[in-house]
Amino acid sequence: MSNKISPRLALLAAGYVRINWNKKDDYDYSKWLGKDYKTPEFAVSSTSNHCAWTDIFIMLVRGSGVSFIAKAAIKDIFLFGRGGKAIDTIYFDRNGSHEEKEKLVEQINERQQNINDNKGEGISLHLFAEGLTSNNTHVLPFKRGVFSSLLPVRPIALKYSSSYFNPAHDVMPMSMHLFVLLSQITNSVEVIDLPIFGPNEYLYKNHMKPGEEKWMAYARAIQGSIADVLDLPTSNANLGDKNKCKEAYLGDKVKLD
Repeated sequence: MSNKISPRLALLAAGYVRINWNKKDDYDYSKWLGKDYKTPEFAVSSTSNHCAWTDIFIMLVRGSGVSFIAKAAIKDIFLFGRGGKAIDTIYFDRNGSHEEKEKLVEQINERQQNINDNKGEGISLHLFAEGLTSNNTHVLPFKRGVFSSLLPVRPIALKYSSSYFNPAHDVMPMSMHLFVLLSQITNSVEVIDLPIFGPNEYLYKNHMKPGEEKWMAYARAIQGSIADVLDLPTSNANLGDKNKCKEAYLGDKVKLD
């Protein structure tokens, strides 16, 4: 319980007086897994859409024993850097070589396999599968990392709302986002747990496109399920599109990811 106090206080300071925790245990995956699918007993990771830096604190409050994947620049931010080290966060360079990115996937797979071998026990990874924050109006394509092992995951849907300023991070610098966030009296977020999803042969047979790898169908199924729960469309936008938006928004002050 004590390890949830600090992140909850951080959220409270940011105006999140109440967080709406919901579960959709009856969510139906038959579109993706067939009518006879069975829910796995445990997940090796959880994954969600990514709207803002506050997502990290929300996941820490949601459950103990969780770690993250984060871009290397996060290590230089005082609060996030120290906290990330304490929970054994894996850092990566978005501009890293192909070999470095493959090593990252191997690290994720190793962590997941350890959880699988221990029947769901241990410090699991939560991955923001979009790989970047969005403006909470679409669900972006999901990256390979969490799906590469083809082991079961717990999808989680995050939905932010406010009467005035949209709490989603979008492309604003963190300092600007924090300032505007604190200018509102309250902010709201809903956290929706979906049932554990375990990929099966029905998924690969009916949803893999020609030339695809199995993880791609898996990722698209989770993206589609989270979008469905949030009643949002999916999008093919990527980091390059986000950087173009940053350039238009910030001009010469932009620092691209």
